[in-house]
Amino acid sequence: MKEVVNSICRLEFGEETDDIEEIVGGLNSRTYRVSIRDEVYIVQIGETSEPHELENCVKSFRFLKRFDIPVPEVIRGLTEFEEYYFTVVSYIDGEALGNNFSSETAFNAGRQLAKIHNSKSFDEPGWIEWEEGEPKVVGFPNGTLRKRIEELMEERQDYFEEEGLSELAELTQKFLEEHLRKVPDDFQPVFVHHDFNPGNLISKNGKINAVLDLDYAHSSHSHRDLAKASNKFWLRGGKRKDIYNGYEKVRKIDESFKQNKYVYQMESLLDEIASMLQHNHITKQEALKYCKELKRIDSQL
Repeated sequence: MKEVVNSICRLEFGEETDDIEEIVGGLNSRTYRVSIRDEVYIVQIGETSEPHELENCVKSFRFLKRFDIPVPEVIRGLTEFEEYYFTVVSYIDGEALGNNFSSETAFNAGRQLAKIHNSKSFDEPGWIEWEEGEPKVVGFPNGTLRKRIEELMEERQDYFEEEGLSELAELTQKFLEEHLRKVPDDFQPVFVHHDFNPGNLISKNGKINAVLDLDYAHSSHSHRDLAKASNKFWLRGGKRKDIYNGYEKVRKIDESFKQNKYVYQMESLLDEIASMLQHNHITKQEALKYCKELKRIDSQL
């Protein structure tokens, strides 16, 4: 693949480089840090991802840059090259938060999530397309956010049953039967990140230097994106309240979040557990340990 990266460097910068380092961690594409004439860039190459995902990411970068949100500068938008698609963005110094971050850093992350939500509101939730640099909602294939969550939870229930994880399957069924109806219909959709986790944030000295991986950015409920983000930080040892406190310094959290957060925490935690299992990030035994937290959330509903 480094030969492909060098071919892209010749195309983009007019020369090759020996300084190519793969950044491990992406699920849908391969990412490389390259140095050209004392400048550092990130080259992302789609192999398994749909071109739309890479395109959505770089167009989201360009859009959010207008709102003083720390995202990379786009050097080259989605470009077809041989059997691949690639993008090139600027490199931003710092380290991914991973599992090692302070309360202050999580607080600052919450502030950035609020700024993302403040960037754009929509008339309806759903996936987006781009027209002249602006996101336009095309909707979800089967309608509402509630229906989207229902389909996702049904998929997760089937997966847990197939893997012999009956306790997780039963909790998913309980969500579908008792709590799905609590997903609100009446809310103001906003621009959401959808995967705001510590691995997609670059930090230096407690400051968030970059927000990455906007492949699945779309229009949805801010409460869901915030609850999902709080789960992702909690799973890596953080405190949900740090994200909430930072968020509220920038954007008001209305009273309905007190109830909505538990609905969205339960469904997004079930989704995250399934995803971690599918990508071999946790074992089945480790997955079952999260049942205690799921039951605690369920008790709040």
